[in-house]
Amino acid sequence: MKYHAQKLTKTYKSSPYKLDQESDRFRICKNCGRKFMATDRRRIHCDDDCSDEFHGARKRLKRDANKLNAEIEKQQQLEVSEELIEETNKDTIKETNEETDESILQSNLSILESLQISKKGDYYNLDFLHSYGFQFSHYSGKGLIFNTDPNLNCHFTQVGNYRLYRVAFSTILIINLIHIPC
Repeated sequence: MKYHAQKLTKTYKSSPYKLDQESDRFRICKNCGRKFMATDRRRIHCDDDCSDEFHGARKRLKRDANKLNAEIEKQQQLEVSEELIEETNKDTIKETNEETDESILQSNLSILESLQISKKGDYYNLDFLHSYGFQFSHYSGKGLIFNTDPNLNCHFTQVGNYRLYRVAFSTILIINLIHIPC
């Protein structure tokens, strides 16, 4: 208890100089804000305790700032590594999707080749092609049909050497381009 009581009531040494604000020895303590007359021209604190408190606080602030900077740097490194992982994952997913798209396209082509399309082309039902596993969302090309009304915006899709024309709601005309004479 005695120690705490001493700390609460701070006693100041009296200066041999009168408090004169015009003097070059007049100072305001940077720690406690007390006005005093410095005995030494280099002194910026009213006493050694204030000096110790002030410099201790600066050291703590500097240490805390260094810790904070280290944490920020660590967080930035984590963000950079997360971005690299994310980019790698995107590239992997893109490659996987491209491989999947290519395999579906190959599957569609093998289904069309198994149908043995005649030279003039053949008509097939959409449900029939779906039952074989044909996926209409995957094709190697798409083009505009020129001999129709342009306002109708009619297209054909192409899978390999085969062109698919939708002639009715559930009917598709499939033509093998290899059989068409030039």
